[in-house]
Amino acid sequence: NPLVIGQPAVPPEPRETVCSYCGVSYLIFHEFHQLHTQLAQLEAELQDLKDTAQREKAQREALELGRIEWEKALHLEVQRKAEENERSLREKLEGKSKEMRKALRGEMLCTNIREGFCHYLYRSRGVIT
Repeated sequence: NPLVIGQPAVPPEPRETVCSYCGVSYLIFHEFHQLHTQLAQLEAELQDLKDTAQREKAQREALELGRIEWEKALHLEVQRKAEENERSLREKLEGKSKEMRKALRGEMLCTNIREGFCHYLYRSRGVIT
């Protein structure tokens, strides 16, 4: 039925708007098909978002693990350097202590020129043996 301007529209016959096999209206079928297509697109987008979220979660976990490992390595390095510095300072201190003991022994050793003989100060006190 062609439409002619100025004439009232003639409704289509039922056989033109309904599937002769299942009886579903072509209009409803068309809307159903559009909704089905839209649903498939939304499901694909949702899956993409889930995949992206999973990748980002894995990246965050990897970064966190890397950060923890870096902090452990940094802590170990700082601890190693502190121990090395402590050992070095202890060795220097021991060296200085030996030098001081030698110097103190040298000061305690005195020569009494007037009396013509040498003796050790503090020998009677057991400081120098």
